[in-house]
Amino acid sequence: ITNGVGNKKWGDKWPNCIDACVFYDEDGKLWMAYGSWSGGIFMLELDEETGLRDYDVTYETNEHSDAYFGTKIAGGAYVSGEGAFIQKIGDYYWLFVSYGGLEAASGYNIRVYRSDRPDGGYVDALGNDAYSDTYVFNYNLPNKGVRLFGNYMWRTFTYADVAQGHNSALVDEDGRAYIVY
Repeated sequence: ITNGVGNKKWGDKWPNCIDACVFYDEDGKLWMAYGSWSGGIFMLELDEETGLRDYDVTYETNEHSDAYFGTKIAGGAYVSGEGAFIQKIGDYYWLFVSYGGLEAASGYNIRVYRSDRPDGGYVDALGNDAYSDTYVFNYNLPNKGVRLFGNYMWRTFTYADVAQGHNSALVDEDGRAYIVY
């Protein structure tokens, strides 16, 4: 075990098995994105009949994939990122992910990436991929992911009190887009 500042340590390879997002792709396949911090956000294909992991689908073990955990689609190297949500909107699958921590002062901010496939690769508007292969303190970096919004201070408050994160999104039948956090 090391200090975790850019060094390998237990937990920087494997995801926390939390924050699941289950969705169908345009072909009717059922997927689950999950994980946070340390090892990143992973994707598994699920069995449409049982809702459990589809063990007929196998995954390689390499830098962005693991035979047990599935395909890594974002994060890693103990860089913040959690609460993944994936939605097909238009021609793309959109990955919403929360950077930062659960605090108002410099906490959660929602970032967006897109891909033409449900299992990635996800990139931002500048072509930066969603992976983090080396540690960086990314709470408020301006150059990774499209930042939708972050902490907010109501004008009647003396400090920021709202930190948006762990969101869902939808587009209704009239084309209006909504984000829920």
